[in-house]
Amino acid sequence: MIKDYRGLDVIRGIGIFAVLLMHTAFYHFDGVWEIDFESPPLVITVIGFLLMCAGLFAMISGFAHTVRISQRLAHEERRRRVLLSRVVAGLFVLAVAYAYFVFTGPGLVDFESRSFDNSVLVELIRTGRFPGFSAERLLYVDSLVMIGSNAILVGLFLSLVWRLRKRVPPAIALGAAVVVLILSLLRIPLYETYLNAVDGRDRLVALGLNWLVNKNNPLLPYLAFGLFGVWAGLRFMRDGARAVRRVVPVGTLFLTAGLALYVLLPNTMLQRAIDLQWYAIMVFQVGLFLLLLALTVRVLDLRTDTDRHPGIITRFFHRLGTVSLSVYFVESVVSAGVFRLVRAMWPGLYLGMYPALLAGLLFAVGWGLLLVLWERTGYRYGLERFYCWIMEPVGGSAKRTKLRAPRR
Repeated sequence: MIKDYRGLDVIRGIGIFAVLLMHTAFYHFDGVWEIDFESPPLVITVIGFLLMCAGLFAMISGFAHTVRISQRLAHEERRRRVLLSRVVAGLFVLAVAYAYFVFTGPGLVDFESRSFDNSVLVELIRTGRFPGFSAERLLYVDSLVMIGSNAILVGLFLSLVWRLRKRVPPAIALGAAVVVLILSLLRIPLYETYLNAVDGRDRLVALGLNWLVNKNNPLLPYLAFGLFGVWAGLRFMRDGARAVRRVVPVGTLFLTAGLALYVLLPNTMLQRAIDLQWYAIMVFQVGLFLLLLALTVRVLDLRTDTDRHPGIITRFFHRLGTVSLSVYFVESVVSAGVFRLVRAMWPGLYLGMYPALLAGLLFAVGWGLLLVLWERTGYRYGLERFYCWIMEPVGGSAKRTKLRAPRR
């Protein structure tokens, strides 16, 4: 049994690279208020799609938790202790999530007022003003809230099935994922209910529905992505390279179904509407991410020459994936600081669409190069190191070995 799927860190690194590029490009694009959402340029549509890719991180997280939990249960570790470790892991990510979105995260865009609702540090850097604490930011379900809540629920799911069956059949995980994906259609009417509750100050309903249906990455449908990751993890742990024969057809089915729905339905993607086309995109992404996951694990973890030293590009993305939480936590603050200095030195600078994309690419590459230096310290002072310390009393974390400084 493979104990550490290197491919998961690589594909997570590719995902965080895309986030770094798109966040920088979008939030420093000077023409953002002039975008014609009725007939947007193709590149804007692509950026909009990439900014909706949180499901990839949910799927990777589900896969990784499955591997870790299965290994510990297989060694007859107490089920309650294993479950407690997932709860602690989830609560840690949730604590980071709320600190991130209040203090260091990117802005929420409001096209009607042509303004950003920025986090505290980003607003201080960009304008010198203290913005206060926005209720909308506290209620916003960002990708870290999704990953933290998924960690807890995936742990509960695997623990319960293991208790009943003494193992976790892949078919049960796939069935649960499909059921949650279908139930995610309920988000369309429930989102309106949530908005009405917020407007009417019905706090009980608003808080009850917040994690379930609120923007941007709620449990419906992102718990389904996590469960699809559980299924893929179980398949690869059980069947090795042969799992590709199961995962690829399922991924292709969802990708095809989602693409067909997307083409047939009215195009509302860039309006960020919670409607049937939003649902079509989610179905499409389930298929796309399953195929990406299968390809990455097959190539990087299940080849006959896996002992070969990884190439420079693989190592580049592996570093980003290893400390993705730390990078994600501070990237908006670093970006705001860099651009504040650049615009102070070049007051007339105007970043159009393609210059902004180039700036985003340079920023993402710069982060990757910075990690070459940080790796030599064992990623000292990073959130991942703190996470390993928190996890030590409940069984530790497999990430600890990845954070060690390389031998020279």
